[in-house]
Amino acid sequence: AWQVASRFIAGKTSQDAIQAAQQINQSGMSATLNYLGESVDTPEDAAVAREAILHLMQHIQQYGVNATVSVKPTQLGLHIGPHIIRENLQQLLTAAEKYDTRIRIDMEDSSVTDTTLDLYRNLRDEDGFGHRIGIVLQAYLYRTEADVAALIQEGAWVRLCKGAYKEPNELAFPEKADTDANFLKLA
Repeated sequence: AWQVASRFIAGKTSQDAIQAAQQINQSGMSATLNYLGESVDTPEDAAVAREAILHLMQHIQQYGVNATVSVKPTQLGLHIGPHIIRENLQQLLTAAEKYDTRIRIDMEDSSVTDTTLDLYRNLRDEDGFGHRIGIVLQAYLYRTEADVAALIQEGAWVRLCKGAYKEPNELAFPEKADTDANFLKLA
């Protein structure tokens, strides 16, 4: 299993991730680091994820790595309640200021797309974290072209990915070639 996963995952520890990011930096590129996990069920589990991400941000600064952090809303309590996810993200964004890094909110399955976009916009605009927060959009969703246009108009910091969640054909391109073409069109 690790042989397959290692194509996409830098390592099993934050130190592994930092070393991989340093190698990417040596190639003249910046890196995005994720603490893997999603859909926690308790505030305590969301706090564990938050603390691991804080530790990762601390390492980014400590080792002088050119990297950002991407986070999954359900990993930080989206399904537990709006106050949990918001509090966790506010703490992470405050730490991002301290550690001079930025955070992108990953997009998960389409059932949380609107909620995730609302959360992003509220944190960006109302809480004043606009210079520290970005959003990830998925090219395989039909709606993404309109989302990209709106967010770029708003001055958003967007990362485009292809998308990895199983979605119904009425919401997403069913063929990889169509997703690839849309990705190139939107990029």
